[in-house]
Amino acid sequence: MYTMIYTNYCRSITYSLIFVCMLLILMIPMVSGDVLPKANVESNRVPISTSLEAVGIIREDTTRQHTITSIPQGGGFLTNQGEGVSTSTSLYSASTVSNGGYYNEKKEQVFDAGAVGYDTYNVDSKSLFTYAFDPVVGSSLRSTEDIQLFVSGTARKLNSTFINPFIQNYANRYAGAFDSSYYAGSTVDRMTSGAVQRRALGRNVGLTNHTPAEIAYDFSVRPDVSSGLMYADAVVSSQFGAATIDGYDNTPLSQNVIDFETASSVRGLIFKFDQFYSVKSAVDPR
Repeated sequence: MYTMIYTNYCRSITYSLIFVCMLLILMIPMVSGDVLPKANVESNRVPISTSLEAVGIIREDTTRQHTITSIPQGGGFLTNQGEGVSTSTSLYSASTVSNGGYYNEKKEQVFDAGAVGYDTYNVDSKSLFTYAFDPVVGSSLRSTEDIQLFVSGTARKLNSTFINPFIQNYANRYAGAFDSSYYAGSTVDRMTSGAVQRRALGRNVGLTNHTPAEIAYDFSVRPDVSSGLMYADAVVSSQFGAATIDGYDNTPLSQNVIDFETASSVRGLIFKFDQFYSVKSAVDPR
């Protein structure tokens, strides 16, 4: 009899411990990244291909802005639009101008307003151009490119949490809301000879709630091998920066405020100039 009572008592304790453990597991906040807005639109992918060889005056401009907002319901503080709000804006611009010379360019661009997953992007621009000045007119070239991303939102539920949207290693930092901005770009000025390669990537519309916001930028300057010169001649610079605010426990209190920026520049004869920047919000969702 005592053995039976003891056995039932142990079994009861075991079930109670299992129940408590399950309850504790359910109470642990789930890790998730920036919740990007979603787009339920079709026919939103715009591919652009450019191949250009020219002698003389050149001017080329590209601009693109895309803003999307998802608002499931009301409440919230960072965007003043409601609990569950997620809004993002991506901006891309590029400009090339010269007053003469010899210009050769190949460019592939895709602008997509729809929902994209991991390793796909709403902005994907890659280009390569070479330039040689015209000694008769003393020509030169100026070329700029810039990509920006703004992401903000509040928690989907009052008890959900967000990871610091800038520094991936801070996976244990939780916050109730986020407001982040990222930018990257490059400038080539007074170029008389050289080859420039660029790639700009940006994601601001997520396929799932675990798709992170992201920008990446690759910039390279080399001599133009067809010119026979061993150097590129120009003033070149690149820049990258970010600013984020994390709200604390879905209240107006800030937990983290982070500003980061870096820039590089060189003037004169360039044998090699390479820069790569990349930032991804939250944790790796894979």
